[in-house]
Amino acid sequence: MIIKKDNFKLILKNAEKALKEYLIKLKERDQHKFYVIFKVLEMSKYLKASNKYHGAYKGGLFDHLKLVFYLCYKIYNLITPEEFSLEDLCDIALLHDMEKINNSINEIPPNLREKFLFIDENNENSANKLILNVLNSMEYGHYGSSHHVDRTFAMLSKADIELNDNQVFGLVYHHGGWSNYKLRKSPASNSFSGLLHACDMIASKTMNI
Repeated sequence: MIIKKDNFKLILKNAEKALKEYLIKLKERDQHKFYVIFKVLEMSKYLKASNKYHGAYKGGLFDHLKLVFYLCYKIYNLITPEEFSLEDLCDIALLHDMEKINNSINEIPPNLREKFLFIDENNENSANKLILNVLNSMEYGHYGSSHHVDRTFAMLSKADIELNDNQVFGLVYHHGGWSNYKLRKSPASNSFSGLLHACDMIASKTMNI
């Protein structure tokens, strides 16, 4: 699908405006979470979203996070699901790709590198165990691991960001059918992960950001 350049610019402009407004409210709601998300966004301005698939330019990760957030924000307000809040969804939309920052840490100016970026294999393994505990407390039969998801979760834990069950599920399964986590008896999805996945796909596949 080809997106007209004027529409492309307008969407990103509107996304930027919505993000600024959201961050103001987030700072009032939770100053610590605001700090972590603000720093994630600041660091993402130096990075690509991917090397060749989408957002493959400096600042592409920032545009990707901003766009996924905006799509989640707009669609949530259109359908207003009762199972979770707008804030729960938008916060995860802005944090779901933290592993990409960890993976490209050398491209970030040293003075901007936050302590929560520095994790090791033990942190990653502990994150995997915690994730499976949460998932299997919701419905037994989840298994697997994901470098992308586990390292993101480990960094969030190190940053003292607590996630509720919906947010954990959404983070784990935001890749939809491509997730390395699985549920034995059926595909793993709920309304939270489904919406996050759809917005992630629109940004990365339809708009190539």
